[in-house]
Amino acid sequence: MVVIAVGAVTIGTGMIYLNRFNSRQKLESVREETISNLRLAQNYAKTRQAPAGSSENLVYVEVRVISDNLIAGINGVGTIYFNQKLANTGIGISLNPSVLYYWGGSGQLATNTGGSLYGAGDTATVVIRSTKETVGYDSLSISALGSITSGAYVAE
Repeated sequence: MVVIAVGAVTIGTGMIYLNRFNSRQKLESVREETISNLRLAQNYAKTRQAPAGSSENLVYVEVRVISDNLIAGINGVGTIYFNQKLANTGIGISLNPSVLYYWGGSGQLATNTGGSLYGAGDTATVVIRSTKETVGYDSLSISALGSITSGAYVAE
């Protein structure tokens, strides 16, 4: 009985560790994909490259989160570049401010669709949160010029 009890405790502990490890791996994967997509959106803005099939002149690239999907489009008219789907992954993304505007030509962050650019010390924040097995989050900070800095994982 003692051997079975010790074995059960050991297996239980191993399963908890494995779940935490898998959750962190998912979170890191989503973080890296999010960084890649944000850089891609900024590059589209810098080069003024409109999505395939769009006849719009690019003024800005808009990035927002809708139902845990990170979506980038042109000029807020519905033509999209990408849609990073996170449904059923146990990972959520939030933006602060709720919409990022990468301005055409420069790729700088703007505060609105009118082109008011961020100041030198202003930043936007992206929080990538794990909500299933292990609860915690990573945060990204985006400077006015669009450089992305990743924060450390925070367990909750």
